[in-house]
Amino acid sequence: MSFLEIDHLSKYYGRKKQVAALDGVSLKIEEGEMLVLLGPSGCGKTTLLRTIAGLEETSVGRIKIGGRMVVDAEAGVAVPSHQRNLGFVFQNYALWPHMTVLDNVAFPLKARGTKTSEAHQRATAVLELVGCETLCDRLPGQLSGGQQQRIALARSLVASPQMVLFDEPLSNVDAQLRRVLRAEIRRLHQELGFTGVYVTHDQQEGLELGDRVAVMRAGKVEQVGTPQEIHDRPVSAYVAAFLGVANRLFCHVEGDQLHTNVGKPDGPWISAMPAGNGSFEMFVRTQALRVTEPGAAINPGACVLRGGTLMDMIGISHNIEYVIQIGNQTLFAIAHPGQSTLKRGQPVDCYFEINDALVYRLENTPAIQHNAVDV
Repeated sequence: MSFLEIDHLSKYYGRKKQVAALDGVSLKIEEGEMLVLLGPSGCGKTTLLRTIAGLEETSVGRIKIGGRMVVDAEAGVAVPSHQRNLGFVFQNYALWPHMTVLDNVAFPLKARGTKTSEAHQRATAVLELVGCETLCDRLPGQLSGGQQQRIALARSLVASPQMVLFDEPLSNVDAQLRRVLRAEIRRLHQELGFTGVYVTHDQQEGLELGDRVAVMRAGKVEQVGTPQEIHDRPVSAYVAAFLGVANRLFCHVEGDQLHTNVGKPDGPWISAMPAGNGSFEMFVRTQALRVTEPGAAINPGACVLRGGTLMDMIGISHNIEYVIQIGNQTLFAIAHPGQSTLKRGQPVDCYFEINDALVYRLENTPAIQHNAVDV
């Protein structure tokens, strides 16, 4: 039996319940596992987290935590949030401004009737875990954002909860601090072994922190798998686009003829297409796309795009990204050794190996608002 079981969970809004924030979500999470709910704003990930926590009512479905039924919408079961033994790390820290760090962390224990001396002793031990034991007497207003988030994390762990829920806890800190805190959360998860559900819209964060990742779309789970599975084998164009695979081409196949939005292609493009005529989307990661001068030798088995212009080179040293224009299409590629002679404005050709392409039959994929990171 899984530690957390979510069974056909739905959440509707509106007087006629015509808006589905969650639409038949089913998930299972094993004890000690960190599951990341990943997706753009409005996909339902935070609503799902809040229903697990008991902060949102459920329209349809059931939730079990540790074998205990905490939600059964049909039977009218809804265990109050404070009786679910969960820790919650909020996006905005949610620290009491008039309490010291020590009292903030000890608060969940005091609320359960623990003596002040014992609560402070346990709070101090958890503050040591997050490296903040010297901050006990400070007020939240005297702390940096990173320190406040560490305090919020310590408070979520102090009562030894069954599970810890994270609602985009790093979205309010800068990029460098996010990297440090990601490593901190990962260390604590490995060291303490708690079960966790982590909500984020940041692709890199989700793939780094999750034992498994559930990509959400319009209230449904689009794909669930390990970070490697999600990265290597996105099940849909939606997942590939959200993961930030920057080069997105459109192809149409009729018999043995293939047409693209980037001119007449050379190479075995059709072999990458699913059987049958139709329109397709092809995704190629930036590190898989190569750039060369026109007329240069190219592997005969590669797929080639000709007639491009090198518009820009972004970055320095060994981390240069090329921006290429072919017709109305902008493509991105990582510079490889031996390409230092390429200059802005010069003609270029692009190519990639057919096994590096991700191909999907064309669908009406919604526009995705996100911070694109090619991973």
